[in-house]
Amino acid sequence: MSHDWEAIQREYETTEATLAEVAERHGLKLPTIKSRKQRQGWAKGKDASPAKKVASKRASKDAPEDAKMHPLKMDADDDSGGSETRALTPKQEMFVAEFLVDLNATRAAIRAGYSERNADKIGSELLGKTRVRAAIDKAKLERQQRTKITADMVLQRWWDIASADPNELMHLRRVCCRYCFGTNHEFQWINESEYKEYSSAEIAKAKEEDRTPVMPSNEGGYGFDGTLRPHPKCPRCFGEGRVDLHLVDTKQASPQGRVLYAGVKQTQTGIEIRTRDQDKAMELIARHLGMFDQHRQRMDEKKLEILKAKLEHDMKSGEFGETDNGTIDSLMDAIQRSAYAIKERESDGLPDVRGKDDPVHPQSD
Repeated sequence: MSHDWEAIQREYETTEATLAEVAERHGLKLPTIKSRKQRQGWAKGKDASPAKKVASKRASKDAPEDAKMHPLKMDADDDSGGSETRALTPKQEMFVAEFLVDLNATRAAIRAGYSERNADKIGSELLGKTRVRAAIDKAKLERQQRTKITADMVLQRWWDIASADPNELMHLRRVCCRYCFGTNHEFQWINESEYKEYSSAEIAKAKEEDRTPVMPSNEGGYGFDGTLRPHPKCPRCFGEGRVDLHLVDTKQASPQGRVLYAGVKQTQTGIEIRTRDQDKAMELIARHLGMFDQHRQRMDEKKLEILKAKLEHDMKSGEFGETDNGTIDSLMDAIQRSAYAIKERESDGLPDVRGKDDPVHPQSD
């Protein structure tokens, strides 16, 4: 199948369609059109010759709706470095709206109507366009103004969850045993009613088993309080008492406990209190503050040192043949630029678009 490459180039250079969009529209594979673009030096914003302008107008008239400029304009820098007033295509505007739903570029591209097969590449390419990024930032700001929710408020909420004490909701405690505070450390009853109930039950059981009842003693007295701490001199528990799981009344929980509380579930073995994920909250805080980026930067510097040492070794061993002494500096400059470019893109919250030939962060197949 033959393709009108002149018309394809003109469409790419004179419309807002991305390379992936053009490839999809003309039934081309993305690597094929990328190769043609690199060989022929296609670039956005090129001025067409008079003859090409006529053809461009005709092509624009016959182009699909997605390739036409949307009447809603916005000022943003052109991806090629210019600062013209550009517009988003309808599909790009749909992508912006869908991206705000879950911040997933691939799923947003599919929901916006792009090919599912190339959605990951299209989503990444769209996020790399200045005008699309500007539209996303503008929409985020407008949403923030509508909801009155700021980044500081969200960060504070994460910190409240991460720093909350689970003991505010539930905790294991050691409480006294029945002998801790009984008279002369004898068995202590809650009250006389409990003592009489147990005695009656023992008499009935002994009669059923045809034996003499073993009557309990009440010499330890009454007034047992199972919430008291163990008696350190108790001869039965030796001050250890007994283990008790205590669940607080969630309506009476402290503000710190309430922010951690996520509901309750009745299970076969009892009640389960659900809590917010504190580890996840701490991870989100660390990502927001760029702590992982700092660690990544230190790792990058270490990798650069290793690469430099290897290059120096290869230079000394003659691996580069007659290459001049400036080669290693040129290679190091390229590696350094690659590392800085990746770090800058990550700090902007943009997707990773590393190539397989990236010497610092090679992609795995």
